[in-house]
Amino acid sequence: MGLFNSVTSDSSADTEEDESSETTQATIEGEYDPTQPKRINGKEWWIERIDEVSNEVETYAGEWPRAMIENAAKKPQQPVWVGCSERTGREFGVKFSRAFRHIAYLGSTGTGKTTAIYNSVTQLMMGGHGVAIVDPKGDDIYDLLRRVPKWRWDDVVYVDLGADYYSLEDEETGEDVPYQIGFNILDTYHEPGESGFDEEIEWIVADLIELLAAGEYWGPRMDRIAKNMIRGMARHEEEFTIIEIYYALLEEENRQQYADLIGDSIDDDDIMFLEGFTRRIAEELSDDELDPLLGRLKDWVENPITRKIIAMRGAEVTLGQIVNEQKILIVNNDLPKEAKIMTANAVVSGIWTAVTSRKDPSEQQMMELAGMDDVGSEYAPFFLAIDECHSVLTDGDEIETMLMEARSKKLGLMLSTQVLRSLPDDAADAIISNCNTILSLTPNHPEEAREIANRFGGMDTEDLQRTPDYHAQTQLNSEDDPFLAKLIPPYPPRHTIEEAYELIITSLENYGSPVQSGEEILDEMHFDAGGAISSGDAEAGASDDSDEQVDVTSDPAEQALYEAAYTVQIKQDAIGEFVESKAVKDEWRRRAGELGFSSEISNVIEQAPDEYLQRQRRDGDSVMKVTPEGLEYAGLAQDTGSSASGGGDEHRWVLTEAYRAFTKLGMFVELPTQEGEEDPDGIADLPIDPMAAENIREVHAREEQLAEEYPYLAELTDGLNISIEAETSTLEKPMQTLTNLRKAIDEHKLCVFACKDGSAKHGRFDYWPRRGEGIIYDTTGRGANRTINYDRMTFAADVDEGDNRTFYNKVETLAVASDTYALRPRSEANLVWREESQEVVMSDEDGTEHARFESHEAAANPSKSDVPAYSVYDASDQEYTVRASGEKLVYGSREELEDDWMVVRAPFIPENEFDRMPTPEDFLFVVFPDDDTKEYTEPMICEQGETRPLLPTNTAWDTKEKADTKESADDSTNMEAETKDADEQAQAPPQQEPSEEEDEDDGVSFAWSGR
Repeated sequence: MGLFNSVTSDSSADTEEDESSETTQATIEGEYDPTQPKRINGKEWWIERIDEVSNEVETYAGEWPRAMIENAAKKPQQPVWVGCSERTGREFGVKFSRAFRHIAYLGSTGTGKTTAIYNSVTQLMMGGHGVAIVDPKGDDIYDLLRRVPKWRWDDVVYVDLGADYYSLEDEETGEDVPYQIGFNILDTYHEPGESGFDEEIEWIVADLIELLAAGEYWGPRMDRIAKNMIRGMARHEEEFTIIEIYYALLEEENRQQYADLIGDSIDDDDIMFLEGFTRRIAEELSDDELDPLLGRLKDWVENPITRKIIAMRGAEVTLGQIVNEQKILIVNNDLPKEAKIMTANAVVSGIWTAVTSRKDPSEQQMMELAGMDDVGSEYAPFFLAIDECHSVLTDGDEIETMLMEARSKKLGLMLSTQVLRSLPDDAADAIISNCNTILSLTPNHPEEAREIANRFGGMDTEDLQRTPDYHAQTQLNSEDDPFLAKLIPPYPPRHTIEEAYELIITSLENYGSPVQSGEEILDEMHFDAGGAISSGDAEAGASDDSDEQVDVTSDPAEQALYEAAYTVQIKQDAIGEFVESKAVKDEWRRRAGELGFSSEISNVIEQAPDEYLQRQRRDGDSVMKVTPEGLEYAGLAQDTGSSASGGGDEHRWVLTEAYRAFTKLGMFVELPTQEGEEDPDGIADLPIDPMAAENIREVHAREEQLAEEYPYLAELTDGLNISIEAETSTLEKPMQTLTNLRKAIDEHKLCVFACKDGSAKHGRFDYWPRRGEGIIYDTTGRGANRTINYDRMTFAADVDEGDNRTFYNKVETLAVASDTYALRPRSEANLVWREESQEVVMSDEDGTEHARFESHEAAANPSKSDVPAYSVYDASDQEYTVRASGEKLVYGSREELEDDWMVVRAPFIPENEFDRMPTPEDFLFVVFPDDDTKEYTEPMICEQGETRPLLPTNTAWDTKEKADTKESADDSTNMEAETKDADEQAQAPPQQEPSEEEDEDDGVSFAWSGR
């Protein structure tokens, strides 16, 4: 037995007290006598004992709070006890049913967050519930193991990928073999064909893409390739691992063999739709074209810790089993940053997938009545605790979705963080708004204190920041008044450290597998490092039909063909239908001239695969239409009717909507392949471009012509071409939004931020434009409390009362010389750049100052002596040299250097970044509505709290334009008149009547029918 025997009690802990009824004052006895237990209202609250591990005096929960926690063994659905009121001494807790509305533990380091969350987890373990805890530090993980009730040892799944010293005896050889517990990220809990399998696959895809896309380059092509590979391997009957994506793509021979493996599974209804693009990867893409994805995966393969994660196969337990069998998952996530995030994401997404796959009880009954054998899992409660969640949670949308939907699936989240501002804005807002119970333990930052104070109904922020350690200002329900609480001291260990080790070994025996050596990893893969398929794998020789590959033209010419066909379809309101080949050829020639490639259009059309471009002759004319596969090839989203908030590639969806909208306005739209960071997502050029003139007189003439022929475009753009930026996730990264604006201004273009609809996930159609405006304008508060001052553009994260700004951090590191970069000591705190009068200060968010610069310009161009430290890499010796305070330090690897130091991200100082300061006329936010948004059915400009249509639905045209409209509409309906009724013909929008001499298309249509 450990330090304490179990104590049970039938005290008032069995019921939850109503704080509103408090009238008495708490009394604390023995407060200054360390030899005596501390009592509250006569009951033992905490005691001090020597811990056998630390050999120091530690404070533990006394008899009263221990009894409260242990009573869960008798009453599993009792409240989750948290502490007692500082004023009355009465115990309080979160009702069990309200725990599924989530608990947030907020406060700075050392104030008691980990103690509080561990006490909650201890009670849930004693109540027999399923619970998972992810601890990014690992400091207290062994204390938690010492608290696990003996009767639940067989339920414990202990994951510690950083430890290589736990061994079990091999039954055959008698030798000790290292063991660990891990998960194959591509494994699914559901079998193919089972309810929830498809959803689980897409969660895996989304999470891995988010990790992969964190690299230096990630474009639409890499996105498509990675998704195809992940879906194929996750769905295949063979067991693949993430490391095999790398080796499958590494060599041309491997790519062909993998394509054949997928081809061998063509009888699978879902895999058959993956084969075409998989074959394209194998047959058409070069090593150079795949290099961005290979480079990203290479980092994971070569890092020993991440390699453990991505090479894990044959796991003895799945996260679905852990959830549905109510096990205890304890994750010691004390790993390097990327491995830490990867592990946490795998655990969180796996748990979420298992929970969301469970059917509503009513739906289960319907499925039973329909005669289905598999109706899904029961709704057993499960709890997920993440300590210091700011260090591992990176996707604001996913966190918000979980917080909003978890309650209905009986998943309770318990999240602790010391730096709320380090989370994505979405996540921080969601935690404040959606966690029913907030425990505030001395917030670090005044802005965070203000947000929490607002959540508590406007209490004094200074009171919040003066909260004593191991106390919390709290509010049990969002409707209740806040009060000061004394938190339950740490629940004491029940077992010795030797017994904790025994528990780990028990867990490894039940759920572990031998740690694979590098040679074993390669031997078990379908592809080895040399490119050959491994012996014993599925037969996958080279295809006999490989010589029949279609000889298509170069990517730019072919892509322009599909874009041209799609543009004509848009202009003729004929998406998905055949259009005249002549109109497509004319549009292609315009694109070919601008893009600078010279090919005969007839050759491009002739060599285009039928699966991308269909051709026919109708009524003596040649017609064609681009297929969904052709759109995919061109980087455009298929028109499936799905909304942006419904999942899938939101970035591409928004870009395609923008392509349609600005094409309807008469602009020439391109979605260039991004070759560098300075390229926009899209370009929309005016049909008459004043800036293309050679002299001032011609500029004015073109401006007049544009205003006369395209008055709406002239007013909308002020005579500027447009740079389109799809803002589907970058609005969570303020610096990127400002960089996109800077790029457009540098190119003398109007910046259009194309946004998704925020109605479904955020309750506001204009949620994303408001987020963007909050980055540009002076803004206070968050979420519903956000106030934007449209009279003041700051381009900064914060502005204090003295008008000093806190700047956003750039992605680029701060250079002090060629290939020499500034460093700061490693810290959990974020880097902050702020103004103090005319100076710029570089510090940690906890106030630790590192450098001070006399001006904005000095901060942008520092010398070596201006920064706390700097590093230089010596390629010949393969060493990093760090100079700090006159001392020279040498590191043999980047990992060693990063144990002690962190790179300094440069500040985004507007005066340094913009050639001129932007004005409101330099940008527009346009929102493309979801299909099920009732209020809006067409793209809307959202500007300073007001909304107006992008398309001129009621513009009056002169007689000539109306005549052109009718003539064009009649020509259009002749092609497929049998499919259109008279009303549709009368409503047909204006379209282009091609001419060899000039383009007479006025470019404006009257209806948004992009979907």
